[in-house]
Amino acid sequence: MRYLFAVVVVVVIASVRTSVAACTCGEFGGSPTAEEQFEVSHAVFSARVTGIEQPEDEHDLVVTLSVSDCWKGSVAADVAVRTAATAAECGVDFQPGVDYLVYAYSSRNG
Repeated sequence: MRYLFAVVVVVVIASVRTSVAACTCGEFGGSPTAEEQFEVSHAVFSARVTGIEQPEDEHDLVVTLSVSDCWKGSVAADVAVRTAATAAECGVDFQPGVDYLVYAYSSRNG
């Protein structure tokens, strides 16, 4: 069974660092530390992107991930996450075949 998560913060494991951010995390008054983000996330895991879809009549993207390690929460081996379609809307520019460290929160209550 897949779980649906909304991505809060994603760190690309093999990425180029940038110092410009279109979005901020208001709860933290800026960019949160890894410790702060871990504390408020429902799940923290590393995974590789296996698919990206934009459902018809929806603005968000649905990204399918193959989970390799999980440090917090209960996450299936394959999980789907939602993110805004553009960086201007605080979306994550997921790339197929790339590994990510994902800090996520559940889109379901409870």
